[in-house]
Amino acid sequence: MKPHGFRADVAWPALLNIHGGPHAQYGHGFFDELQVYAGAGYGVIYANPRGSQGYGEAFTRAVIGDWGGGDFADVMAGLDQALARHAWIDAARLGVMGGSYGASSRAGSSATTIASRPPARSARSTTSTACSAIATSAICST
Repeated sequence: MKPHGFRADVAWPALLNIHGGPHAQYGHGFFDELQVYAGAGYGVIYANPRGSQGYGEAFTRAVIGDWGGGDFADVMAGLDQALARHAWIDAARLGVMGGSYGASSRAGSSATTIASRPPARSARSTTSTACSAIATSAICST
């Protein structure tokens, strides 16, 4: 999803958003959180990795006994595809966030993996941030 005020000649920071569940799914409907991030000037990357609904029972059940395995590989493949297809995404300014299962099981691993990879199209060092709905709730409730 392109950020608000998008211009093709600008390299934009992006957030990799991982849904909760693991049996939730992103669809074609309006998802307010993604709109807020785009409105704040971030590109938003999201996908439906193994464990998501909408692709049949076998796909949904593929994470049973394998949390952080195939689903993590799918998330990282989605990120790689987004970077390959959209030159406007600044690979040196990526953040990772997710809700519930997406935050606890995948976001931390994804942030570590992103930070350890060399930037695809930038001479700057890669930085990444992981943020979860759980962490945000804890901060807001204190």
